[in-house]
Amino acid sequence: MTNAFLIITFGNKNLLQCIESIRQFYPDIMICVVNNNLPEIINIENIENVLIANNTGNNYELGAIWHAAKTWGDRIDKFGILHNSILLTGKFPDTIWEHEYTPFWTSNIQSYAPVIGWVEETLDVEIRNPKWESVSGCLCFIDTRILVELKPYWHIYATQKIDAVGTEVLFGYLMHHVLDKTPTPLFPGNINDCFLKIYPSNLLKPITGQGSSFSNTGTINFTSTDFPITFTKNVNDNVMRIMEYVKNKPTLVNRIISTGGTSLKINSKVVYGHALQIARHKLCILKYFIDINE
Repeated sequence: MTNAFLIITFGNKNLLQCIESIRQFYPDIMICVVNNNLPEIINIENIENVLIANNTGNNYELGAIWHAAKTWGDRIDKFGILHNSILLTGKFPDTIWEHEYTPFWTSNIQSYAPVIGWVEETLDVEIRNPKWESVSGCLCFIDTRILVELKPYWHIYATQKIDAVGTEVLFGYLMHHVLDKTPTPLFPGNINDCFLKIYPSNLLKPITGQGSSFSNTGTINFTSTDFPITFTKNVNDNVMRIMEYVKNKPTLVNRIISTGGTSLKINSKVVYGHALQIARHKLCILKYFIDINE
């Protein structure tokens, strides 16, 4: 069996550090690198057992995983998938390579309620009361055989940050609903918990912070015409006022939900937009998690 680490990178930044960290514990293992930053040429010399492939564009984590499966699926049996922003600080249990699929972290799907609509639209399915877990960063140990089984979905990937968040949810859906695979994750919490040292790992060390789940997703501005209400300096109070105002206004509710995980403003004010984002999450919970309402 040929095992390999797959590094998803966005150019050269941190890449050599990531490779060197792997080599400390796995001196001979194959390392496959998918570059999502096409304008930047990967410059790695004199490193044995490193394969490099340029993706067709910045297709984020899931697109890079599909590209790796297409490129090396006939010669690699299992990938251990890392981001170039993560260093290896220890050796994984040898048994991890024996399991067909083990996610690093998973997250409660309710935390990603605003992007469930994107998953619905992308897969053309209706999702209510979702029970699966999001796979943080799409990071996992996984047999390439499983990735090949998912070939009908290889055309699905992100081209912008907010969709990248959605693909973590979608990847969890594919593993749970399509392939019926629900293993226990390797680490507690989610990737941000590790980066923020809420659940620090003795095997992984982040080089750079992940930021919030919905960072760098653009901004949509609502106006006082949309919300002719008086806001206060208290966020929770503003959330309650928004929730009260949108009652019996399905068109406005659907418009809010349709923004997905995009950052919001009201009258160009971030503080009011933050309240609207919290309200949006509540509205998405009410829409997609029917059991909660009963």
